[in-house]
Amino acid sequence: MIKSINFHIPVQSGNNRVLKSMLRGHSREDYILMCSRFRKKFPLSSIATDIIVGYPTETDEEFNDTVELVKSTQPDVVNLSKYGARPGTKAIEMEQVPNSKINERSKILTSIIKEISLSRNEKWLGWVGNCLVNEKGKVMVQ
Repeated sequence: MIKSINFHIPVQSGNNRVLKSMLRGHSREDYILMCSRFRKKFPLSSIATDIIVGYPTETDEEFNDTVELVKSTQPDVVNLSKYGARPGTKAIEMEQVPNSKINERSKILTSIIKEISLSRNEKWLGWVGNCLVNEKGKVMVQ
């Protein structure tokens, strides 16, 4: 019986207008539903997601939608990226968010992500059990 699975659900943004502009095929509500279903069926599982801050034309309100989405779904891991213009894309022709605003948004979301990660990982303190290692990597000792 599977007790724990790691899910990667790349949401990118918590705002439907931004998601549509990014040409994503999902909505904020789709992401919330997937997280809810996975957590219900596999309560010990973790959810990872990807988020881009500072996508062209993203307003403060739309960024706040992403903040609220992260707070409400509590992903265990967030791969946070700052938007960077890529030649040949539709987004490069759109009104760009100033770098100072992108940096500010990244700092805000990073702080929230760290709090959530700490809180979600505290449940594993003292845990004893079997695990499967399927990749050789560096050992980090603190």
